[in-house]
Amino acid sequence: MDPYAVQNRMVSRRKTSLLGALLSLALGLCLTVLSLGYAAGVHVTDIGHFREATDAALVQTGMLSEEDAERFAQETVGYLTGRRAAWLSAVTVNGQAVPVPDTFTEHMAAVQSWVLKFRYMLPLMIADVVILVFLTLLGAAAMRSRTFSPRGYLLGAVIPILAGGAVFLWALIDFTSFWETLHRIVIPGGIFAADEPVMQLFPIAMFRNYLGPIALTFLYLMAGILLLPAILLMVDRRVRRRRLERHTPYEPAEYR
Repeated sequence: MDPYAVQNRMVSRRKTSLLGALLSLALGLCLTVLSLGYAAGVHVTDIGHFREATDAALVQTGMLSEEDAERFAQETVGYLTGRRAAWLSAVTVNGQAVPVPDTFTEHMAAVQSWVLKFRYMLPLMIADVVILVFLTLLGAAAMRSRTFSPRGYLLGAVIPILAGGAVFLWALIDFTSFWETLHRIVIPGGIFAADEPVMQLFPIAMFRNYLGPIALTFLYLMAGILLLPAILLMVDRRVRRRRLERHTPYEPAEYR
């Protein structure tokens, strides 16, 4: 019997431990949730995208001049990303300086606390992938049951993907309802009257413009997330096969 055929069957028949399946599910879930957060954060903290949204919603409608819009973008993104110690104490609306209410300043501080968490998203995503690779190599090197479960990982990834898809569809159909609900859950007290002067600088249309870019970025990340199990299985099979080859005695072919 061909010893390498036996080896291939042994490699392919390896089962996954229960602990490995649970860990894979948790890591798949975490990686996808972090990717959702990263997709949102990378655009929220992008001053170029904020300029575009401000230009479409405020400059072209005559709400702000180009000079005031540039200062508004610099101050807002600078504050949300922690590069500025405080946000504006007054804003210019239709050419008039309007003081910012204390309640809105507190709201901006709450938004900043969420945006600042973005800096941890990418390192955590990398750490998640590193742990998945470690689990794969651990089981393969020990020649025991697999410690990485593709099914468990994909199940963990699919849950937030389906939830995110449902939320995206809701935002696409009724963005105003989605935006209000998001504020009530994530930033309580973040709903202000539409006639509040400072709110004229934050029209719903400006935030709706972020929906497409965030969804597109997450689709790119999702492709990598769904491709990862295939890569890890290839790694697992190669490591196991090499270890089997090292421990299998060499049997030269007989010549007749």
